[in-house]
Amino acid sequence: MWRPGPRPRAAGPGRLGQRPPTYAPDLNPQEGIWSLVKRNIGNVAAADLSQITRAVKRKLKMLQYRPEVIDGCLAGTGLVLDA
Repeated sequence: MWRPGPRPRAAGPGRLGQRPPTYAPDLNPQEGIWSLVKRNIGNVAAADLSQITRAVKRKLKMLQYRPEVIDGCLAGTGLVLDA
């Protein structure tokens, strides 16, 4: 039977002092992007999946040309992008 080994207790070379959360939507900039996409297509009455796919692609394409919106989603996380 497999048993997990001991967890690291102190930070050091190659070790993390804390385990990252399993799911943290507030740290994921793509959550803001998907929120904007879903808000736009929320009232689409689609006859089939291809219409929904086209609506999502169209909104993502529009966001691609609005870097200030994408930067805002990144700034909302508090994370910094290293250039």
